[in-house]
Amino acid sequence: MRYGEDGEIEYLGRIDYQVKLRGFRLELGEIETILLTHPQIKEAVVIVKEQSLIAYIVSPQTPDHPVPRPPKYPYRG
Repeated sequence: MRYGEDGEIEYLGRIDYQVKLRGFRLELGEIETILLTHPQIKEAVVIVKEQSLIAYIVSPQTPDHPVPRPPKYPYRG
């Protein structure tokens, strides 16, 4: 937070990567770290969009050898 030129308080967002999704607090950085332990994942970024976690990954594989899609895990709440 900071004070704007007009004296109003501005909310700038969180400085960490903790989010609340469906009542659970999640550390996006921890999810990224776990993804990076997979040998076929070179880079990973996790975001929240419309109550869903979305992971963007980069593989060290070439287009001739695609990485298989990870299984989908349905949320049961």
